[in-house]
Amino acid sequence: MKTIYLVATDTKYAKMYAYGSTFNDLIGQEVCGFKFFDAQKTDKKGTLIDSYASAVEAQNAIRHAILEKHFNNGVLIQDPSSCHIEKDVEIGADTVIYPMNYLRGNTKLGKNVTVFSYCDITDTEIGDNTDIRSSFSLGAKIGNFCTVGPFATLRTGVKVGDRCRVGDYVEIKNSTLENDVKAAHLAYIGDSYVGEGTNVGCGTVFANYDGYQKRSVHVGKNVFIGCNSNLVAPLTVEDGAFIAAGSTVTQDVPGDSLCIARAKQVIKTEWKRK
Repeated sequence: MKTIYLVATDTKYAKMYAYGSTFNDLIGQEVCGFKFFDAQKTDKKGTLIDSYASAVEAQNAIRHAILEKHFNNGVLIQDPSSCHIEKDVEIGADTVIYPMNYLRGNTKLGKNVTVFSYCDITDTEIGDNTDIRSSFSLGAKIGNFCTVGPFATLRTGVKVGDRCRVGDYVEIKNSTLENDVKAAHLAYIGDSYVGEGTNVGCGTVFANYDGYQKRSVHVGKNVFIGCNSNLVAPLTVEDGAFIAAGSTVTQDVPGDSLCIARAKQVIKTEWKRK
């Protein structure tokens, strides 16, 4: 027998959060074995949601039903009391969810995924055998056998291919990383495309905004981008190119070439500040 909740729609409690919706939004729906009705428009008998206590009781019932569904599907949630998983989230078998995680919206996790602590993941698709650590993702698509984080940020429109590394303090926005791309730490990639097998060095910035509009950088396959490089859009770096560390690149780079775009080092001996 399904549990019936009667929502007092004219109260503030009807607007309280219910793991992906408000109680008002759930009226007329069945969620995790619970049915919700407008208390003023039905003669059905059920539990009335008209106080903080009754609203929290309903929240907990929904939460426990969501967790039970995932347990039954072969998901390990190591500390259920600290994990927040909304009702529309899908999780594949043998996935492990560590304590202190938020999984929201239409997030879909594949099989054998590991979500380490302190992740906030919304409307994101994550492929099989991928690990994500202490990171934020909103509206991204992440492939198979990837590692993400710690402290990475993936924003709307991001597509990450298979076997990619998105490391600590890397932010990606509205960009595509093809298979086997490595951005190990401290980089920003915005409104751009990065080809297969490319290495994005520490401190690299894709300078995509000129103060008026967003522009893109197109990086080909098997490119090596040295540390502390600035790629100023619009820009194309062709396959196999090598960007020397510390370069600020403003002109297109041909394939299989070395680009050095930095001031020449000068040493003045026996000099001191006066």
